[in-house]
Amino acid sequence: MTAAINTAAPAGMPEFPQTGPTITRTSRLRERVLLPLAIERTKSRRPWILAALALALAALNTADGVFQYLRNTEIFSDQGVTWQVVWGQGGLLWSTFFLPMLITFRAAGLTRMEHEHGNWRRMATYGATITTYTGKLILTTLFALYCQLAFLLLVMAASAALGFHLTPADIATMTTWALLGTFGAVTIAAAQLLVGIYVPSFATTVLTGIGASFLSLAILLVAPPLSPLYPYSQVTIGMQARTMATPTPTSIAWFLIWNTILMTATVLLSRRALRRKQH
Repeated sequence: MTAAINTAAPAGMPEFPQTGPTITRTSRLRERVLLPLAIERTKSRRPWILAALALALAALNTADGVFQYLRNTEIFSDQGVTWQVVWGQGGLLWSTFFLPMLITFRAAGLTRMEHEHGNWRRMATYGATITTYTGKLILTTLFALYCQLAFLLLVMAASAALGFHLTPADIATMTTWALLGTFGAVTIAAAQLLVGIYVPSFATTVLTGIGASFLSLAILLVAPPLSPLYPYSQVTIGMQARTMATPTPTSIAWFLIWNTILMTATVLLSRRALRRKQH
């Protein structure tokens, strides 16, 4: 019989953990995503209040879409449109004002806490500013996804209550629009975090975001061709809240590319601002 080979380390010798691609990827995921997210969640103050407000506003906008449909049922029936009315009428103010406002409140709250007692500068001394910023960006992104999911499910529920038959294609369309809107919401989140890094005042940061949202609505009404370029209009463009048109692959590609450019630019500017706080 062949003797078994003992691969254990000799007595007194330390055993080192095995390493490999899977372990390395897991550790990087934990270090760059999970750990910053866990830290920021721990630091957040009463996040359920804003989550409850988001749910209430999503319900309010959905109810407005239902009301608009019920008020003009004959007209919409003749046109053959059903759930699109609830989505469009409810999603217009949701995407141009309410969701950007919610993101503004979330981002302002996350950045204000670091201005207290000079936390940004303190974290810069041991190189934690980028990790902190990453956690805030991920947390705000998840909040935007939560808001969009709430609006999507409420529109589906309202459509079912009105007796609309939602086909798999309808559900796929709504989900696609909601996800594109979420991608645009991340652009707003990155912009608001940049404002919050520079501006220590919570009120000023919030007013800046609300003013930018009102400007988005003004551009949508006065100069619609400029809306696809304006950062705070990206949720409306992604959700097709105004046009209600099925986006072409080319338009989706342009939307994703433009928002990626905007996100990258704001993230780089934010990191530059954080590096300056070291001095």
